Parts: sequence; C-alpha cells; structure tokens
Amino acid sequence: MAVGLAERVAGRWIWVVGKGGVGKTTVAAALAVARATAGERVLLFSTDPAHSLGDALGVALGPEPAAVPTVPRLEAFELDPERERQAFLQRYGAALFDLLERGAILDRTDVDEFFALVAPVVDELATLHRCCALLDEARTVIVDTAPSGQSLRLFDPPAVVRRWLAAFAAMEAKHRTVVEGPTSVERSDEVPRTLAELAADLDRLENTWRHPARTTVLLVASVDAVAWAEAARTLTELRRRGLRVTAVVANRATAPPPALPPSGTPVLYLPPWPGDPVGADALRALADAVADAPATAPPLPTPRPVPAPFRPPPRSLAIVAGKGGVGKSTVAAALALAWADSGRRVHLLSTDPAGSLGDVFGIPVHAQPCPLPGTTLTLQQLDADAAWVAFRAAYEADVANTLTRLLGSELDARADRAVFERLVNLVPPGFDELLAVLDVVEQLENNAAALLVLDPAPTGHLLRFLAMPGTALAWVHAALRLLLQYRRTIGLGPLAQRLLRVAEQLQRLRAWWADPERTLPLIVAAPEALVVPETERLVFALRSLPTPRPWLLVNRWPAAPSPSEARHASALRTLADWAGAGRAPRWPEGPRGAAALRSFATAWERWNETAS
Repeated sequence: MAVGLAERVAGRWIWVVGKGGVGKTTVAAALAVARATAGERVLLFSTDPAHSLGDALGVALGPEPAAVPTVPRLEAFELDPERERQAFLQRYGAALFDLLERGAILDRTDVDEFFALVAPVVDELATLHRCCALLDEARTVIVDTAPSGQSLRLFDPPAVVRRWLAAFAAMEAKHRTVVEGPTSVERSDEVPRTLAELAADLDRLENTWRHPARTTVLLVASVDAVAWAEAARTLTELRRRGLRVTAVVANRATAPPPALPPSGTPVLYLPPWPGDPVGADALRALADAVADAPATAPPLPTPRPVPAPFRPPPRSLAIVAGKGGVGKSTVAAALALAWADSGRRVHLLSTDPAGSLGDVFGIPVHAQPCPLPGTTLTLQQLDADAAWVAFRAAYEADVANTLTRLLGSELDARADRAVFERLVNLVPPGFDELLAVLDVVEQLENNAAALLVLDPAPTGHLLRFLAMPGTALAWVHAALRLLLQYRRTIGLGPLAQRLLRVAEQLQRLRAWWADPERTLPLIVAAPEALVVPETERLVFALRSLPTPRPWLLVNRWPAAPSPSEARHASALRTLADWAGAGRAPRWPEGPRGAAALRSFATAWERWNETAS
C-alpha cells in the first residue's frame, strides 16, 4: 500500500516553507486535507500577506478559524494583519500609548502618528502574539508561510520587535528617573507588566519553534536549477536557526534535483498535476501521489523566435513584479540583458531577501555591483543590513553630537539621548531596504544614460516596499518635528541635516516612481489557478499607489493551452487596461546563463486583444 504525504510528515506544528510559486500553499493545503481525512483534527492557516490558501481549498476563508465544508475535522483561516493589529491594540494599546506620551517628548498627536507609521511593526508583533495564542491547541496546526525570504525573518528571534520593545523600555526608564525622580520607587502599573508579558510571549514562541518534538518544517521546492539552489540555501538557514526539517518536497518533478540536500534530509516527489489541484478531492489525490522518485514527462519543444516580438520600451526604472515562482527574476534578467544589448548601460538590482540573480546568470552576485562580462550590464544583490548599519551608526553619532549640548541636568540629557537613540527603532519596516535603494538611485541619477531594472520580492513584500517612500518620509518629518522642540537650545545640528537629506532623496524617488516617462511597472504572471487571483490583488493595490499603468507578461505559455489554462489567460488579459501585453513560452529546464536568457527574450510574443 502506498504511503501518502500525511504519513510521511510528522509533527503537531508544521510550518510549510518555500520560494514563492513552487506550490507551497498547495502542498500545505494537501497535507492538511490528508491529515484531516486520516482522522486528525487540523487547523490550517496562512501568514502570507498575499493569501491564496482559500483559492487552493476552493472556499472563501476569513480571518477566524472556520470549518472547511468539504473536509470534516479541518478548520482554516487567512490571518488578517489589520484585524490582528486592532485586537492587539485593544488589549495593549492603552499602556503603550501612555508610555510613548509620558516617556518620550511626544504629545498625543505625535503618539498617534508614530503608531500609524510603525503599523507594520505592530502587525508583526500582533501576528506573533496570535501564533502564541495558538500554542496550546490540542489539534495539529499547519502554517502556510510567506515566501522563504520573509519566513526566515519570522523564524529569527524577532529582532525588530525586540528593538521596538527596547525603545519602549528606554521611555519607561526616562519616565521613572526623570519625571518621578531618581529616588522614586518603581510603580507597579500596567506599562512594565505589558512589556514583560510581550517579551515572555516572544520567548515562549521561539522555544516552541525550536522544540523538535513539537515543531517541524516541510520545505517545498521545484527541481529547476534556480529554485533548487534557493531551497538549498533556505534549508541551511532553517537548520542554522535550530529548526527540524522533516523533508524536502520536490513539487511538479519530472527529473531528479540538481543535487540532494545534505545530512540525509529525505526528498519526496509530487508529480505535475493535470489541470489545477484545487479543492478537497484534487488535494487528497495529490497528497496520495507523493513518491520516492520523480515522474517522467516528454521534454518540452525548444521555443523559436516569433514574428511579433514583445519588447517593453527602455525606461529609467523598470519594476518587475509578480507572485513568487512565476519567473519574475528570470524575466527581469532577460529584460535587463536585452536593454543592455541595445547599447544602454543597465543596472539590475535584486531587492528580494531570497534573491536568485546569481542562480539565473550562473555567476556569483553580491552586494557590490559586478559587471556581466562582455556586456554593459551590472548585477547587484541588495544588502539592506549593511545600509541600515551605516545609517544607524551615523544617526547615533549625530544624536550624541547634538543632544550632549542639551541644557539642564546631566541625568535629563542622558535620558533624552537614550530616547532619541531608540527612536530609530521605530522606523517603519522596510526602511533599511529603502535606504539601500536610495544609494543606488543616487548613483544612477549622476549618469542619465543608465537604466535600473528592479527585481523585488513577491507581491506582499513589494506592495509594502512601493508604499515605503511615503511612509518613510512621514517618519522623517515626525522625527524632525520632535527635534525642532530643541531648536532654541541647540539649533538643528547634524542630526536634522541628515534627516533633511533623507527627506529630499525620498521626495525625488516618489516623483520618479510616479512618472510614466521614467518608470515601467512590468507584472509577470502565469496561466495558473493560484496566480490569477494574486495578480488581480496586485493590480488592484497598484491603483492606489502613484505608479504608471503597468505592462503584462504571461510566462510559461503552453504550446497548446488546456481549457483551464486558456480560461486563466483570458482572466489575466482582462484584469487591467495594460500599457502592453505579451506572452513568454514554457522553457526547457528554465533559461540559465546569458545565452539562454537572450534566446528566452527573443521568444516573447506580443499579445493582442484578438490573439488566441
């Protein structure tokens, strides 16, 4: 008797992790359906900001657990960050607002503004708090996570949240020592209890993650060279964080992977699925189809150049967006190389934490720009950590230089300095990434002939990034208003000058992104069931941002579309008034290296309204 996925993956808390688009959500749903069908009580939920769990199950999901009608003993939900934030603030907000108001130099208006600016931090803290509330569940819990780059940050000791709490602790210390006096006795009030409770929740959650008898990870990948290389890096990082990886699932596999994972981690194979594995019946069948060897399939025909090529026009900035796994990085690489071959100087920058440009080109790509031999193309992997470390060090030096000139007691100056130093902890998430991009943009602005192609993270992360210039500018303005309270005593000084320079850069970047003569948003999609609704959500969200009308490239276009593929393609074509639309064929083994990328780009076909 065949052993299915439910029997091969043990654990009471199972985190399903993988690069976007490899079938992570489908595998999580199939595992949950199989475990529930086997008689277990199962709770399945998604932490991915670009939810598609309901699409996989074929049911509408809300933000609270609800029974899946077609699967007894299975409940599921899609975590809603905004709803979790409101619930979190209802419980803890009064104490935290009070602390910001009494322990810093903030009035109530400033408190409200800072909470609005750091909403993503509150979202993260609220999400962790919700996970902590589920730790005592008696049933099996299966989590469909965000794409691997974001998931790895979730499994880290939540550094951003801890820095955030440290800022609050500094404000509480100032309140006790400055307002109440150095000899006062610490009051037993709600604020210290709140800080202690939140820190304890984080500790408890981290301990559960690292308990091998309670928590396990299922890593999903595809066997093409780019996706498998990322899976290998993710496996290493998961183990470095002390997490137990039960198995690697090679999804849609028709060949062995390029290399087996180290340390004997088993590889399970799921075959390509006819049609879309959507709904309980298809998911049960998929879970039962797991095997110890890949399926076989005839090779794809080699695509040939087309008579009506699809060529998005060169712009100063191209933002190549889409659901993870649709070939976004490959398309960005092929586009950048095509523009470089036309005689332009092009800089290809990956801001994806799990960037794969090195795998696509077959050469190492690092934080320092490196030229692609024989071309006018340079490649770079964003190093947001380095940009943040440099900014923070300069910020703290400016704080020390500015606030040591404060009049008043030495104690008061020291307390204000501690608050300002920790104020930088309240920057909106993604500010570090934006700082690194600002550095690149500033360099390119000095060379008007250079073009920038941006390969960002998948949809959920991208939307936060595109909104970041406005959010970051609001944070800078709020920080400047706080600093202006000292202007009569110490003047503006280097700290204000640094913040003003960042504000100027952000304003220029916002104007650049909104200019259709300078910016080209290119959305990459595929004619697949889970891709269509996420692409629709991306298009809808872009309408609320100051970005030009997008272009569309439907990747993995089949030579003979099935009825479901034709239906999905038609849905993509009618999602928006595209500035231009094209189709890219399925490519044998995935294009890797400059020669294959050039051939891939020549096979892009213009897709007219009347084209089949």
